[in-house]
Amino acid sequence: MPRTADPELPHRILKAADALWQSGGEEAVTIRGVAAEAATTTPTVYSYYADREALLTALRALAFQRFSAYLAKSRDFQDACARHLEFGTSHPRDYELLYGRGWMERVTADAQGARSNDTPPISCAPVSMKAGPRTSRIRS
Repeated sequence: MPRTADPELPHRILKAADALWQSGGEEAVTIRGVAAEAATTTPTVYSYYADREALLTALRALAFQRFSAYLAKSRDFQDACARHLEFGTSHPRDYELLYGRGWMERVTADAQGARSNDTPPISCAPVSMKAGPRTSRIRS
């Protein structure tokens, strides 16, 4: 009799990859390591994720869900800015996954384009609400 598919397996694989990322960063996430952590086989991981890049893309989506949920609790723009910065200190691995050193080099051009269209940048710079021309002084 054939084995029935484990409906929790895709979730378990992603959870294993996330645990490895949280504990050791990018270097810790290997297909073999994820398979071992998820108590499955390497070919099974490949049946859900074409390659390591696809797995990292899924991890970014997971990190972005956590980030979005964290920001969703903001009371106003200033609070959103503060929460954005707090997220970086309280969830450093997620922040690294989303914005960290070299993230643009770790994703494909298609994924970069999708990310820039789906997630507009958040600016926490102060905005002047005064009307009128802006002037600046340049010191020589």
